[in-house]
Amino acid sequence: MRIGGRVHVVDWGHLAVATFVAAVSLAYLLDARATSLNIQNLLLVQPTAILVLVLYLFVLPQCVRPRPAEPPEAEPAPGETPAGLLRIAALAGAFGVFVFTVEEVGYDLGGWAFALAGLWICGERRPLVLLLLPLAFAAAVILGFKAMVPYPMTTRFL
Repeated sequence: MRIGGRVHVVDWGHLAVATFVAAVSLAYLLDARATSLNIQNLLLVQPTAILVLVLYLFVLPQCVRPRPAEPPEAEPAPGETPAGLLRIAALAGAFGVFVFTVEEVGYDLGGWAFALAGLWICGERRPLVLLLLPLAFAAAVILGFKAMVPYPMTTRFL
């Protein structure tokens, strides 16, 4: 594909998957809004669909890239190395622990612990980031949900 005199490569698989996810999200949102405009009907559907569509706009330009001058050397993707697979397994395990223990420990403490574990597993080691980001994440999510959801959530501190 030529754009502005330069040859570009389209990653059709990535584009197809991203477009499919965006289209399904939009269709689901339109169907939910056609059914009822009640806040409890749209509480999770509408913000999630809007987030998916905004992220799609960020992903879309990444599907069309200028053709490299020379072919890149074949390097395994980060997720294909043993360390990458171990990191993926650790994140999946941390999420499993979060899901199965959140009712007992509380959503605020569980969300904080999962965010902290996720940052650590992904390589973050700066103490200030590890201290502040999980706290801000847990507080924003829990206080946001408490403001929107009409039933009580299990929490320890918030």
